[in-house]
Amino acid sequence: MTAPQQMTPTLVAAARAECRFGSLRAVRDATFAIRAGQQIAVTGVSGSGKSTLLHLIAGLLPVAAGSITWPGLLGDPRLDRTLITVVFQQPSLLESLTVVQNVQLPLLLAGHAEPQAARAAEAALAMVGIGDLRDRMPGELSGGQAQRAAVARAIAARPRLIVADEPTGHLDHDIARHVIGTLQQAARSAGAALVVATHDPAVAGAFARRWHMRDGDLFTEPAPTTVQEAP
Repeated sequence: MTAPQQMTPTLVAAARAECRFGSLRAVRDATFAIRAGQQIAVTGVSGSGKSTLLHLIAGLLPVAAGSITWPGLLGDPRLDRTLITVVFQQPSLLESLTVVQNVQLPLLLAGHAEPQAARAAEAALAMVGIGDLRDRMPGELSGGQAQRAAVARAIAARPRLIVADEPTGHLDHDIARHVIGTLQQAARSAGAALVVATHDPAVAGAFARRWHMRDGDLFTEPAPTTVQEAP
């Protein structure tokens, strides 16, 4: 008699979650679950609610109705901000710090000892292929290098979930493909789930699982075929 299969833990679960900005319902009635190790692309045109959805997932915005819980993340990601990390459209590196110092900073703020933070930062930079740029200042990096540094910063703490909001929005096609590949490989190496918002069909095509946002409504797989993406 074989032992029962262990279910993949649910990191984030939402039931009819809604987010409002004044009278605007930016996300409405969103129901979903994100499990450990999943990689999901969230598609939709600008203004469809993708960023708001990701901010809800990361615990950066409150729900106005319904619920969102983090059963696999201590029940509340605010208890440990290294459990969920966010990559934004812009790298948002601090210009006064070197690349390695930027990557270390969230770990230090979370209370990690400096030697431990330094080792994790070096490993993350090596993983994304820019270990040789550790002592550069952000102003000395190309756009693709800066975004890879932002990815390194996100994975250095080995989070359980990485959320990336249009991380390739200002990159050309080849660099965008490399950054997405780096994110996917880094998530696999860290055992993390990955959720990427994008309006780029080529980026979305790199993901087997795709969700779609339209006017605040979330459509989990399969996405509606009648909706045309922005070029």
